[in-house]
Amino acid sequence: MTEHSIYIGIVVVTLIILLLIASIIISVFVANRQRLRQEMKMSDLKLSYEKELRNAELELREQLMSHVSRELHDHVGHTLLNMQLIIENRKLDDPQRSEQLKPFEELLKNASDQLRLLSRSLSQEYLSSLSFQEAIHKEVERLSEFSTMKVNYVPGTKKYGTLDKDQLLMSYRIFQEIINNVIRHSSASEFTVRSNFQDYLLKVEDNGRGFNPEEVFASGKASGLKNIRKRASLAGLDLNIQSLENQGTTITLSLLKTNPNE
Repeated sequence: MTEHSIYIGIVVVTLIILLLIASIIISVFVANRQRLRQEMKMSDLKLSYEKELRNAELELREQLMSHVSRELHDHVGHTLLNMQLIIENRKLDDPQRSEQLKPFEELLKNASDQLRLLSRSLSQEYLSSLSFQEAIHKEVERLSEFSTMKVNYVPGTKKYGTLDKDQLLMSYRIFQEIINNVIRHSSASEFTVRSNFQDYLLKVEDNGRGFNPEEVFASGKASGLKNIRKRASLAGLDLNIQSLENQGTTITLSLLKTNPNE
């Protein structure tokens, strides 16, 4: 075998090895591309499924709210009306008892008014006819009627035209959940609601006992707060909770900053 033949053999073997290496690299690259595509496809399917699941959950919840609203209006409201008619008949039968029945009459009227406001606050159809600020204002008025806490409302002037119907509805439900937590858990004597400001859509501040947010979320007992956070995430809103023990709590709901001019 000549030196030239050996040289050619080495070149050929080297080329074959390089081709094999190149083939392996290309195969690995193609396999990785296919795997990434498959993972992305699975991830998209999972996200799509989770989105549909959340939408179905939200739709079911809102249907339940509307159902409760109708039940309150139709059945409980009808019962209160009948009680009012009975009192009117008693007054006609015995005019001398009119003064004695007057406190009951006032209580029933107040209960009917509160029921009507509560029924409206649960109704999706009613809420869709209002702006976010109008809905917040009416709910604050309702709370002021029966809450033992002092309720303050400070309206802003910012118009959030980019909020869609679902975001408006979800924001209102978040507000209701926040207030429910304040009334049930804060031991506050006063809270303030602000809406439609430049830096935030909604802010609720109370002077209650406060808490450590990290500890509460880690404890597994913060179902109300977790529900608020979940709803904010579903609506594409930013939720901020600031609280210190014995120093009250401030919860702010804002639009995610996707547009610098927004």
